[in-house]
Amino acid sequence: MANTESTGAAAIAHEAVERISINQRAGVWRVAVSGHFYGDYVRKYWALKAAFEKADEISASGGAATINWTIDGQQNTLLYDTRRPAPRAKAKRA
Repeated sequence: MANTESTGAAAIAHEAVERISINQRAGVWRVAVSGHFYGDYVRKYWALKAAFEKADEISASGGAATINWTIDGQQNTLLYDTRRPAPRAKAKRA
């Protein structure tokens, strides 16, 4: 008997999630989308901005994305999931 849960819509939705990862090494922040190189950044802020913009782009086109990062020894810490969006405040400009 086949496992219907793994062949149902839940499995399809799980497979459709784009995984955006941010890793820092030797002062360079690398962003990858589903294991494919997306960009190298010398500032953490720039890497985070690029990752969130890519996640928003994927979400706007009907997809789903997660952002994970490895920092301070914490491996693959979930930072953001477009399927469970949290409000993001606009930066205040002086």
